[in-house]
Amino acid sequence: MKIGLFGQFGTGNTGNDASLEAMLGFLRGALPHAELVCICSAPDRVRETFGVEAVYIGAEPQGRVFLLLNWVSRNVLRRLANLRQAYLVTGQLNALIIPGTGILDDFKEHPFGWPYVVFRWSIAARLAGVPLAFVSIGAGPIRNRISLWFMKTAAKCAAYRSYRDAISRHFMQRIGVRTDADDVFPDLAFRLAAPQLSEALDSDPRLSVGIGVMAYTGWFKNDTKKQEIYRQYRDKLVRFIRHLLARGYRVRLLIGDQEDCLAVDDVLHTLARAGEDTSRIVYDPADSLSDLKHQIAATDLVVASRFHNLIAALSLERPLISLAYAAKNDALLEDMGLGAYCNHVETFQVEELISQFDRLAGQLRATRAAIRWRLSRYHDRLAEQERRLLARVLAEPRRKPAHAAGRDYPADRKAYRFFRRSSR
Repeated sequence: MKIGLFGQFGTGNTGNDASLEAMLGFLRGALPHAELVCICSAPDRVRETFGVEAVYIGAEPQGRVFLLLNWVSRNVLRRLANLRQAYLVTGQLNALIIPGTGILDDFKEHPFGWPYVVFRWSIAARLAGVPLAFVSIGAGPIRNRISLWFMKTAAKCAAYRSYRDAISRHFMQRIGVRTDADDVFPDLAFRLAAPQLSEALDSDPRLSVGIGVMAYTGWFKNDTKKQEIYRQYRDKLVRFIRHLLARGYRVRLLIGDQEDCLAVDDVLHTLARAGEDTSRIVYDPADSLSDLKHQIAATDLVVASRFHNLIAALSLERPLISLAYAAKNDALLEDMGLGAYCNHVETFQVEELISQFDRLAGQLRATRAAIRWRLSRYHDRLAEQERRLLARVLAEPRRKPAHAAGRDYPADRKAYRFFRRSSR
C-alpha cells in the first residue's frame, strides 16, 4: 500500500509539521509496511526532518519555450502542467490523506495560491479514483468567492472528512457541503507525546508566563492597513509584558512560525527603547512543536494567538489566555472550559487582559486538573478516529494505482457530472 500525505509542511510552521508528525506516527504504527510519501511545499526539509519520501506540490518548469508559452497563456500552461503532475503522482497511490491543519481557509492567501493547490490535488485524486481523506481539518472562514469555490469543490472530492471543531463542520455545511457523515475529532497534534509534567517547576516562587508573539498583520496578505494593525498589536503586547515584569513575573517569549522571529526581535527592541532590561526575558527559537512544548513546560501560564501554541500549552495542562485571529481558538478554549479567556487579537484591551490574567493566576491548580480530564477525552476520540480511518480509507487496497493498471486520464462522464454538480 502506498499512502500520500498532503499539506503545507516543512515551511517553518510548527503546527502544520506537528499534524504531519502525528499522522506519520499513526501510520507507521498501524501500517508498518505501507510506503509513505509526503506531497508538500518543502520536500527537502520534510525528508531530512521526518525521514519520509517527499515530492514538491508543483511541476518543475520545462525550459525557455515552456516559460514563454506559459507567459503568453497567462499561467494557463503551468496550471495544466501542475494538474498533470498531480494526476501522475496520485495515480500511484492507494490513498491520499490531508492530515489536520487549517487547510480550508484563505488566511493570507489569494485564490490561485493555496486554495487552487488544494483544489488541484483533490481533483487529481478524484479523477485517478484514489480515496481522499480530510482528517481533523480546520475550515473557514473563506472570504474570497473564487477561493470558496476551489475549496468547496475540493472537499466534495473526499471519501472521508472530519473536522477539528464544530464550527468548521458548520461552516462547510453552510457553504453547501453535505456533512451528515462527517464527524468532529480533536486536532491531530493532541496525539503527540508531551514532556513529563511537574507540579513544581522549580524552586523559584515567581510565576513564569509564556507569551506567544505572532507576526500578525491582519487576515488578508495585502491589507492596506497591515502595518497599523501590526503596530497596535505589538504596542499592546509590549504594555502587557511591561506590566508582568513590573510585578516580578518571569517572561518567556514563544513563536509558532519562523516568520514570528522578526516580530519577537521587534518586541524586544521596543521594550529596550522603553527602558526595560530585556535580559530578564527568555527567548529561544523553536523549530518544532516538540521544541515549543519543552519551552512551555518551563512556564505556569500562557498567553498566545497561534492555534498550535494553544494546543502545546493545553497538552502540558497549562492554563492559557487566547488572543485569537480566528474563531478556532475560541472553539478550542470553550471546549476546554476556558471560554472566559478568549480575546480577539485586533481588539483586545490591555486592562481586560490583565484582569483575566489575575483571575487565571489565582486558580492554576484547579484549572490544570480540569484540562487534564478533558485531555483524556481527546485521546479517546483520536483513537476512535484512527479505527475509522483503518476501516474506511486504509483497508487493504481494492484497486491498483491508476498507472500501474495501465489507465490514462479517466475523462469520463462521471467526472463531467461531478464538475457540473460542484459548480452549482
